[in-house]
Amino acid sequence: ERMQAYVRIRRNARPTRDFYMLISLSAMIAAFGLLLDSGAIIIGAMLVAPLMSPIVGTGMALVLGDLHFLRMAMSTVLKGALIAILVGVLIGLLRLDHPLTPEILGRTQPGLLDLGVAVFSGLAGAYALSHSDAAGALPGVAIAAALAPPLSVVGLGIANGNMRAALGALLLFVTNIITISLAGMIVFTLLGIHPLNLQAEIKKRVRRGITGMIFLVVLITIPLGIIMNGIISHSREDQAIEMVLEESPLIEEIISLEIDRSRGEEGLFISATIRTEVPLTQENQNSLKTLL
Repeated sequence: ERMQAYVRIRRNARPTRDFYMLISLSAMIAAFGLLLDSGAIIIGAMLVAPLMSPIVGTGMALVLGDLHFLRMAMSTVLKGALIAILVGVLIGLLRLDHPLTPEILGRTQPGLLDLGVAVFSGLAGAYALSHSDAAGALPGVAIAAALAPPLSVVGLGIANGNMRAALGALLLFVTNIITISLAGMIVFTLLGIHPLNLQAEIKKRVRRGITGMIFLVVLITIPLGIIMNGIISHSREDQAIEMVLEESPLIEEIISLEIDRSRGEEGLFISATIRTEVPLTQENQNSLKTLL
């Protein structure tokens, strides 16, 4: 069973013609889904993307100390990522003036929760790939891991000159790669997959691989923690702003509320559509501004 798992994962980690075709189609579907703000289309892109096997294969190669397998798996992931980003750039150039949709923005600020999702997705993916009987779980794992959409966001961000969004999405993808690989290593170790050749050099490679992956996961938690802290801070600000408006005796009902933080040093812009019992004078507006 271990040999069958090794053969299956190694075969699926190769950069074949089918791999290039599927990653290209997946990136196209994801990019259009993001621009259309359609969760259903994006889920379709997740199901088509063939990136899970080479990423999990990276974890298996590290456990086995197999440098050739490791190079092949990492090369496949890198080539697939570059193709997906390039497709995103090309599609983004067709829609340069298209605003960033909520589906795009949702992938530009990864946090520690995304790290947790990647861990359990990696555990499930490695287990499903190791057991042919559990292969039916792979579509669900592909949806949970969401590997293709962040790459499309990187491409769309580059095409629109929004490097902040592109870097945020790239951080999410890198988080997924590192965490899923480490989760795969854990699963394969528990399943008893280990090098057949226990020479000192092989043992050293395995130790270095495990140490390196743990270090990368610890390192990636730093920016994720900072972003998470910012998201929590913004959420508290949003609640405070909404509370100020709700408690104002002038306002009967808040129809809509938008808070724009994208203008940097210019400050915080609040756009509220409200219903009042009396006409809203300039003096009343100034009073609300002071409260906010």
